[in-house]
Amino acid sequence: MSRPVRLGALLAVATLAVYAQVVQHGFVNWDDPDYVVQNPIVARGVTLDGIAWAFTHRHSATWHPLTSLSHMLDCEVFGLWPGGHHLTSVLLHVVATLLLLGVLTTLTGRAGPSAFVAGVFALHPLRAESVAWVSERKDVLAAVLWMVTIWCWTRWVRRPSAGAYAAVLAAFGLALLAKPMVVTLPLVLLLLDVWPLERRVPLRRRVVEQLPLLLMAGVVSVVTFIAQRGYGTTAADIRACRQDLMGLDENAAPRRLAPMLGGDRRRIELAFSILLTLPGTPVVYYGDEIGMGDDLSLPERDPVRTPMQWSQDANAGFSPAARGALCAPVISRGAFGYRHVNAADQRRDPSSLLNWFRRAVRVRKEAPGFGNGSWEALATGHASVLALRFEGHGRQITVLHNLSADPVRARVDGRGLVDVFADGEYETPGRTVELAGHGYRWLRRPEAM
Repeated sequence: MSRPVRLGALLAVATLAVYAQVVQHGFVNWDDPDYVVQNPIVARGVTLDGIAWAFTHRHSATWHPLTSLSHMLDCEVFGLWPGGHHLTSVLLHVVATLLLLGVLTTLTGRAGPSAFVAGVFALHPLRAESVAWVSERKDVLAAVLWMVTIWCWTRWVRRPSAGAYAAVLAAFGLALLAKPMVVTLPLVLLLLDVWPLERRVPLRRRVVEQLPLLLMAGVVSVVTFIAQRGYGTTAADIRACRQDLMGLDENAAPRRLAPMLGGDRRRIELAFSILLTLPGTPVVYYGDEIGMGDDLSLPERDPVRTPMQWSQDANAGFSPAARGALCAPVISRGAFGYRHVNAADQRRDPSSLLNWFRRAVRVRKEAPGFGNGSWEALATGHASVLALRFEGHGRQITVLHNLSADPVRARVDGRGLVDVFADGEYETPGRTVELAGHGYRWLRRPEAM
């Protein structure tokens, strides 16, 4: 057995040992419903209608028909058993790793360093998301075809022929159909021409060689832009949302929640209450749970990257290092300075935002239907009131949020419901539900508590 084969076997075993655990994992609520679980066309498996849909429709904001077909094939073989979908991603990652080892060994003739690079690719933590998240199938599938394209390019460079070049175009085309970000691959091929292939060809010939690849990349780029724009996810759309929803200029610096809401405790609680009761998994940025501020004198994204404010000690208890050695200056002045806003003080204060947040999280954990149950929006008779009803794990919970500063009575039938979390004391709900200005209520039937 040759050394590259032995190294390949070792890499395959190591990769499987690390990622075999994902076969016991489930789907997640981020993108997996759109890609597989709640997508009826994909969940049916491989069908003629599904194949046509994959090539004529975007799939979760992106046009990548080969990835869509991959998900359909998994559903055909495994149904909606998540372990099977994870297994496919793991095997694709192993194949990509072995192809990378083979490509690098072929290009350099050095199996040891090639195995090291392939091992870093296989086991680096940055690859975990792509392998362990079903919705990232496009990434592991594109990685396989990326390596295949490089392999075909190497063969064509060393033994030019029409068939070898056609193989390059076919592999690159399939890679583009798996993930549009592969459009950068022609530039990588140019770099490989410099080293290790060490090709010396006239500029005109190089342009002719690359032109078909660049045209293919250009077409897919246009299609992807149209798909993303239709889904409302281009940079212009994001800037517009920031301006409309947050009152921010498109060039404004990123802000933390508390200063963006003027330090208004009621509105901060309301925002967190909405976040914690939306379908799926809530994500909170560090420091927002105590109402940290931001430093708008810092560039780009750094205003919200100031050190965590743990206490009133030097450097907010973040580090004993000299102030100038910190990653960013501590917020020390104004209402959001660390002497006024810090975790230690808020732990001791029962009425603090931190303790409020802990109570909210505890109540949310008692209602797992928020994360993976079914839900419906309820009519309330008021444009300012958001009302959702969740059902899951044998429990039902109704949440209402008043986005206006004026008290209202929402026309939601609350008979038989009791408060499990609210912004204050309220009367027992009846045919309507009372809400204070910027108020919120989480309601549940007593027998379900």
